[in-house]
Amino acid sequence: MTQDFAVLDFMIVGAQPDAVAFALEACWTDASNTENRLSSAPPPDQPTGLWGRLMARGASSNGAQTVPPLLLQTADTIPPPPHARTDMTAPALGTSGVRLSQPNGENSALTLIECYENLTDEARLAKALSEELTNTEIFFFRYSGSLHPGAHFAFHVYRKGRTLRRAESYCPMGTQSGADWRKTDTGMPHAFEADSLPEAEALPEDIMTPERQGSILQAMGIDPDSLFDAGAQDDNTIALSNAPGGAPISELRNKQGTSLRRTVDFNDANIAAEVEDDDAAIEEVPKDAPPKLAIPKAPALGPPDDIPIFKVDTSAPIPSNPADWEQEITAILLVAVETCLPADEQVAWLNSFTKRLESGNTDDALTDAEALILSAERPHAEKAAAAARIRALYAHLDP
Repeated sequence: MTQDFAVLDFMIVGAQPDAVAFALEACWTDASNTENRLSSAPPPDQPTGLWGRLMARGASSNGAQTVPPLLLQTADTIPPPPHARTDMTAPALGTSGVRLSQPNGENSALTLIECYENLTDEARLAKALSEELTNTEIFFFRYSGSLHPGAHFAFHVYRKGRTLRRAESYCPMGTQSGADWRKTDTGMPHAFEADSLPEAEALPEDIMTPERQGSILQAMGIDPDSLFDAGAQDDNTIALSNAPGGAPISELRNKQGTSLRRTVDFNDANIAAEVEDDDAAIEEVPKDAPPKLAIPKAPALGPPDDIPIFKVDTSAPIPSNPADWEQEITAILLVAVETCLPADEQVAWLNSFTKRLESGNTDDALTDAEALILSAERPHAEKAAAAARIRALYAHLDP
């Protein structure tokens, strides 16, 4: 892949391309209008003052513009892959378009989304898409090429409209020794990062690198070297944009008589399938047919593999070994904060919990922990068992 571009933004989603297209249609206008509102404020590497205002001209007085609906286009509407920006001032969404394809690798359950994002902090389209495809995670990547004035490498994880993980290395100008590298490292590292996690005191430029991005893709079962090859084949791609002359995305349903909207939960080896409720769909996916989609279960981080999330045994004896006792509490609390809190609030909550314990306010701290656990989107029996277990673990400390 040549690198004569400024930035390349793409996403990996555990869903079929047609399902992704319908989800993009549902969230496109909201995400695009959010981008337009944000465009009135210059990104970190854009000049401010008079020059910055001149670059931002063209927006309406309140910074928002009306965004036409997303439409189905012919494959040649979007330039050959990778669909990257050569100009850092190019609009993030608008008529730039989105290409959907299935990347080469072990898994046929995934969709590659090539798009433009205005990455001031969060990837707005990726986050909006996660609100539509609630049964799977959205993995966002940014890779910078030779036309970037500095460098920018990013990996984000979104689920159900929440930002679970942001890891970035960014340098606005130059990459030589002593360059002004900046980092973002929030949220719990994803299991797909397990083989490439940097050292605890890593330099800002080492938080996210091309090598780490390649390792993450390989953990998903994707060949990084041929990631964009499938997008070059017209028969295997879906091209979308809001340019005039396109067709409604609903026409995808007529392509093969029906639309199979499958999604993959990266945290579960089982495949969740949503099939259109009509006879044609039932005939196309017989009940006794083996699942066509498969994805390897991600290696676990945090709790041991034999302790399922929030599935604790309240009748088990309290660990006598302090290390085992601490590990069990940590496992429950990490699942709670990662499931229930935005990434930028997780560390603050854990710090507050610890300080209250140290000051002797154990009951208040545990009451808050129980409330957090019970707010998780998990089966009630699991949540109740976890809340009871953490109370029992601390009660064991009382004389």
